[in-house]
Amino acid sequence: MINALRKTTYRKFTNIFPERSMGSRFVKGAFWSLLGTLFAQGLSMLAGIIAARVLGKVGYGEFGMINSTVGMFGTFAGFGLGLTATKYVAELKIRDPERTGRILGLSNYVSIVFGGFVTLILFVFAPQIAKNAINAPFLVTELRISCGLLFINALNGAQIGALSGLEAFKVIAKVNLIRGVISFLITIFAVWFYGLSGLVVSTVIAGALGWWLNHITLKRECAYAGIVISHNNLIDELDVLWKYSLPAFLAGVMVGPIVWLTNAILVNQANGYAEMGLLNAANQWKGVLTFLPVTLASSALPAMSSIFGDFGASSEANQSVEIANTMNQVVIWPISILLMFLASPIMTLYGEGFQNGRLLFILIIGGTAIGYVGNSVGTLITSRGFMWLGVVQNLTWGLVLLLITYVWCSKYGAVAIGIGTAFGYFILLNWSIIFMKLREELPKALARRIMLGGLLMSVLVIVSMSIPPWIGMVTAIPVALVSIPLSIYLFASQRIKSTIYQKYKNRNSKEIVIVNNN
Repeated sequence: MINALRKTTYRKFTNIFPERSMGSRFVKGAFWSLLGTLFAQGLSMLAGIIAARVLGKVGYGEFGMINSTVGMFGTFAGFGLGLTATKYVAELKIRDPERTGRILGLSNYVSIVFGGFVTLILFVFAPQIAKNAINAPFLVTELRISCGLLFINALNGAQIGALSGLEAFKVIAKVNLIRGVISFLITIFAVWFYGLSGLVVSTVIAGALGWWLNHITLKRECAYAGIVISHNNLIDELDVLWKYSLPAFLAGVMVGPIVWLTNAILVNQANGYAEMGLLNAANQWKGVLTFLPVTLASSALPAMSSIFGDFGASSEANQSVEIANTMNQVVIWPISILLMFLASPIMTLYGEGFQNGRLLFILIIGGTAIGYVGNSVGTLITSRGFMWLGVVQNLTWGLVLLLITYVWCSKYGAVAIGIGTAFGYFILLNWSIIFMKLREELPKALARRIMLGGLLMSVLVIVSMSIPPWIGMVTAIPVALVSIPLSIYLFASQRIKSTIYQKYKNRNSKEIVIVNNN
């Protein structure tokens, strides 16, 4: 019975998405990525809430600043190798497996060298950073402990990128499931008995576990694909670093260090670490909003890269962008509505003192949603190799965020970072769409739909801030449900809407025939 159901489901799926088509690869990858990430993200959220209630607003703010510092240094340690591995493995795994092995070997070496060097810098200069930059000389020990996580993340980024390029999303999901459960248990024990230091140690242990699982998985998947990771003749592949890794790295530099600078400005204000606690809580839910679009993008990137690598710009390539955009809109709207409308009860979960973070929460979530309305365009830019454009994009967003934070942080605290986030994403979205449309890399109709989405999301942010919390709580679920078909109607291409309508019409016709026959 189960096998018959499985065969029927598979037959229906292949009727809609033929085997190895863009749609088939995208949907399969997205399914497994979402399954693993959803479970791991849920456990991470729960662990974060428990940690905040144990540590309090100030202690949770200190943990947030440690994470921000690791993230900032991690931008330099990673050197854009994750995206590089994804793109080149996806393009070359079938066409040139020997070169794929050399690129993976190069990624290993570079991640060890850059990761080790940047980790050493953080370890040596931790006292100066704690005292002079983040206004917390008592956090030196925790910063040095976090150096372990920094190095592990540098190694792990290249491995995860390679697995994504191999489209091994099912095994990535299994790794996320295992890591999520074990990390949750370790985190709860560590923070309960050892406080902030224990929480930092638990992140290092979780990172090491993830690296070990990914290392084993990558070796097995490479063997299945007939790829031998090679460390010979790596000099032949150095151009990959300059053409792709360097601009990817610089694009990251425009984000990580600037975010860290805004956080440093915040914690140097009066009551700064309490404000940082609110921001850390909001940013954790920012991860809930973005993990679906990011997961969909990570599933689409290898397929889109291989299509552009084989055929260049084509009708199938345009279709891939349309599919990615439609799926992105369908998830970003209901999630952002639920989070913004339920901002007050969500922040209350974190304990005493977090209730007054509602406005900040809405700005962080809504501002991020504005940017992620156009997430499919970011995937297009990455798959096409326009990484220098990505550098300019991130610089635009970062400078707007930094300027607004610098001017208003002393007056509005963490809310200034929320305003900068929203305004920066709005500017970034619109000029990116206009630029890609002028280059004829983006269909005009799709460009108009995405810009409309950014405008409507901005209106939604203002509405969410204006309505009383109780109205948001009552209307959150109905409005979120309505947004799903509405987003398809407003933002899907005519071809996709016609396909959905035809499938629905055919299904109803069959049901009518069955009823009449009975």
